[in-house]
Amino acid sequence: MRRQISACALILSISLTQVSTLYAADTGAPTPTPTTEVAVDELELSRSLITAKNYRQALTELKRVDRIVLNNADVNNLLGFTSRKLGQYSQAGSYYLKALKIDPNHLGALEYQGELFLLQKKVAPAKQNLAKLKRLCGTSCEEYLDLMKAITVATKKK
Repeated sequence: MRRQISACALILSISLTQVSTLYAADTGAPTPTPTTEVAVDELELSRSLITAKNYRQALTELKRVDRIVLNNADVNNLLGFTSRKLGQYSQAGSYYLKALKIDPNHLGALEYQGELFLLQKKVAPAKQNLAKLKRLCGTSCEEYLDLMKAITVATKKK
């Protein structure tokens, strides 16, 4: 059922994009870009796939969303997350960099990039991300606490 709804939403989205493109071509008006609300709606299926730990399908879905909602920090952060979970560290790093270029204060991207650094045995950059999280949201926000825990675990393994 969810897949059918998602497929209908995609068809509607493509249709609306085509109509707005034709309208813009006829009137000379710029084609509207998707809003943040569109990104949230489009990410619903991706998030449910991630929750189910179906990272391969989530990555495929996120790439589809990325073609609809361009230059979105949340989309790139989740692309990085799923790539990292699939062991695709180079791609994950690129997605986190893009998310942070779009929004340098993206809490999730800072946390997840820090976790990627730890997987790559780069403790110092992970601690830099932790310090930035502390400045942005304090020591009680979820992203700070999760990265702090990951750093503690990683440094105890040495």
